[in-house]
Amino acid sequence: MPRPPDAMLSVVMFERLLGALLAASPLDPQILLAQLLDFVVAEVGAVRGYLAVGRDGDVPDAPSWWVARGFGTEAIDDIQAALSTGVLRAALQADTALLTSSAIADPRFSGFHSVQETQLESVLAAPLGSTHQGVLYLQGAQADEFTEEHRAFIAWLAALLRGPTDRVAASTVPPTDPTRAHRDGGRFAGIVGRSEALARVLSRAARFAEADAPVLITGETGTGKSALARAIHHASRRTDGPFVEAGLLNLPADLVDSELFGYERGAHSTAHERTVGRVARAAGGTLFLDEVGDLTPATQGKLLRFVESKMYAPLGGVEQQADVRVIAATNARIDDAARGGGFRADLLHRLGVLRLHLPPLRERLDDIVPIAESLGARHAASARRAWGGFADDAARWLVRQPWRGNIRELSNVVQRAIVLAPGDGPLDAHALEDAMLDGAPREAEASGSWSPGTTLDEAVDGCRRRVIERALSRADGNMAETARMLGISRQHLYDLVRELGIRRP
Repeated sequence: MPRPPDAMLSVVMFERLLGALLAASPLDPQILLAQLLDFVVAEVGAVRGYLAVGRDGDVPDAPSWWVARGFGTEAIDDIQAALSTGVLRAALQADTALLTSSAIADPRFSGFHSVQETQLESVLAAPLGSTHQGVLYLQGAQADEFTEEHRAFIAWLAALLRGPTDRVAASTVPPTDPTRAHRDGGRFAGIVGRSEALARVLSRAARFAEADAPVLITGETGTGKSALARAIHHASRRTDGPFVEAGLLNLPADLVDSELFGYERGAHSTAHERTVGRVARAAGGTLFLDEVGDLTPATQGKLLRFVESKMYAPLGGVEQQADVRVIAATNARIDDAARGGGFRADLLHRLGVLRLHLPPLRERLDDIVPIAESLGARHAASARRAWGGFADDAARWLVRQPWRGNIRELSNVVQRAIVLAPGDGPLDAHALEDAMLDGAPREAEASGSWSPGTTLDEAVDGCRRRVIERALSRADGNMAETARMLGISRQHLYDLVRELGIRRP
């Protein structure tokens, strides 16, 4: 095994990297590549990093496995547009790592159109694998960012990664990920998972993206309906238009119409200036209506007219038109509500021209660990902690949990575990279990308490306050979902929040 340049690699980081490499065989290749890229970007201080593995010359254009950092996007097309394909190809053909202090001034690369277009400066790149089936590409913030010492480190690392890269390249068509067939061109890159259930959802979503009819997404709270709606928008012909999310259920019912359709100055006592509503802001793009099942009957009627005719009228204003595609979502049993008269059947028919059901995590077991890995990397970066992934017992623990709050609950547990973890190594099952218990209501607290000098009303108010605060936290501040969990009306919940002085998360 080649030795690392002593000045570039601490003993601790070297041991951590070796641990990841030795565990490579049972790891998902995407997870392994992400861990390696995070390690390299941090070690050399790069502002952007890209690591791709493929087969038979596919790496520059259509890698089978890839990860990127620092590009501000999750779409492979956008990432490839921001790096130099010419430099990538040169690195793949090189015998060792390439270094340039300024690609735009380097005669080896300055003739590349991509280099001129992106005004590329410091670049460090190296081929990976015994037959150059992969590439590691790093960008610096400015010229002369990388040194010869950095190049020697990357060359050493590329030699060390030869075996793992070959193993990843050999699995470029992973039979365990049926969703890949529906992700051509970077579509749905933001939807993490590899279950058969998710593959069926993405197959329908891909077809729905090609149409322009309304879409209704159903599913439990926290399953990712908003992310799926955004992915459909970006896969549609409206991708260059705005995606406007209307989470209006956190507002009192009397303000929903104003937020949705807007209002003119003087339309009501607090309308001191003209306000553009969500519908107008979504013109040319997509309007996402979250938890549409809880809209009031009056707002349902106005929404029906808009969906049918694209016409609407701001409060106090004249009627106007907006070219908007509507995607709606609900966790309510909206068909039962329509049959019982709680939701307009004609509006349901219009919103549900195309319907998608997003199953809960307990029906997508193969998605749980990949989603947890993605959440872990994001929360660790936010907390400025190194992301060490999950130990094997943690992965097994994750799959065994019911996750009644779905991705929201999973995200909260992973985030707490990262914050509470004493070090940067892999999270084990005990760390996750402690994090879940840390966020759960204690039985004694939930039951309320009394002490001398406390009146019954004060004790009852304290108990109500704690129950509502925990329900709000579990629902991420969604008032409609909190009201449903507590078995009370949304207006009653608003009254209690004001009366008890509760601050919403």
